Amino acid sequence: MTHRKDYGTAFLTGGGSGIGRASAMRLAANGARVAVSDLRLNVAEAVAQDIRAKGGNAVAIALDVSDAAMLPVAISCADAHAGHP
Repeated sequence: MTHRKDYGTAFLTGGGSGIGRASAMRLAANGARVAVSDLRLNVAEAVAQDIRAKGGNAVAIALDVSDAAMLPVAISCADAHAGHP
């Protein structure tokens, strides 16, 4: 993975497929730490594994955006992965 710029941490919903996956891959290629969230953890993990296999930094997070209680937990997980307190 070619790191061209540090974009910090990107949090993507629906990152397991389609435009979300493409965005996750592009952000990671540009140096972002990527939190890939999706309703289906297995597809989010597949994207995160692809990113890591290319030398990027990614974590997969299960997230149902229709459940408001899940969002703070998902954000805390992404923060912890990025090294934020």
